[in-house]
Amino acid sequence: MTAKRVNLSEYFRLLGIDDGDGEDFWWRVRQYPQISMAGALLMAWEDGKKVSEKDGAAAGLVAGVQTYAGQAKDMMSDFFTLGGGIKAVEKTARAMTERPGDRPQQMFLDPYASNVPFRFYVTDQAMTAFVPFRRQFDTVSLMLDPVMRRKTQSKTMDYYPGAWEAIQMGHATGLGRRLLDSLNLMEVEPLMAQGTPKDIAYKPSKREKGETTRYRAEAMQIMSRGEPEARMFQNQAGNYRLGVIPQETRTTIRPEFQALNLTGFNVRPIPRNEYLNALQPPSQR
Repeated sequence: MTAKRVNLSEYFRLLGIDDGDGEDFWWRVRQYPQISMAGALLMAWEDGKKVSEKDGAAAGLVAGVQTYAGQAKDMMSDFFTLGGGIKAVEKTARAMTERPGDRPQQMFLDPYASNVPFRFYVTDQAMTAFVPFRRQFDTVSLMLDPVMRRKTQSKTMDYYPGAWEAIQMGHATGLGRRLLDSLNLMEVEPLMAQGTPKDIAYKPSKREKGETTRYRAEAMQIMSRGEPEARMFQNQAGNYRLGVIPQETRTTIRPEFQALNLTGFNVRPIPRNEYLNALQPPSQR
């Protein structure tokens, strides 16, 4: 248990919900302050106990208070949000000072949107401000199409989403698009999946890793199907390269968890090895 998440994996296993793929199920509890504060208190107690055993009771008390205060500060951010208008102003100002080819500047008010192209970002924020029920629309959309779609730009994939991609991807228009596609009433062009782009050589070499060979084979299959998650291009040296978003790196949300989200229970499967590795000191990762 943490200040924002509760591990429900053991309860899922008791219910027989465990496919043995090394995933744990975490419930995000930020909308339940009582549970969040209990988690913060538990973390403060554990930190204080560890420090007191090593440096004494006074040091343990200070460590516990610091942990609790830090968690409380993080939770306060969940109750204070900035409107899309303020964020759009910052994005506009930064876009006006950037030159073509420059690396996008990190946004202060919305750091995760630094690599989102200007037209996509402004359109998305405008729709969020003027179209209600954005979260519900997106949740139902992911039940129909569980693969998250890419919002950030990628030079490797030659992908720079704009206003039209924002309209197709989210909100009421995104849900309508997915409904028409699922009912076979309209044929739509697939949007690029969210994932980690890989830049690999088109021609194999004797010293390459098995991972590279696997990505190349997957890229060729994706291109043969005409899907946007792979392409062939020439770099500045004139060498042919492959850009691919492997299936293993794509973000997929299970429909059953989206259904739980509609009822207020935000449960996400997290690979156990990933967060256990993140908890290790850098020298041991």
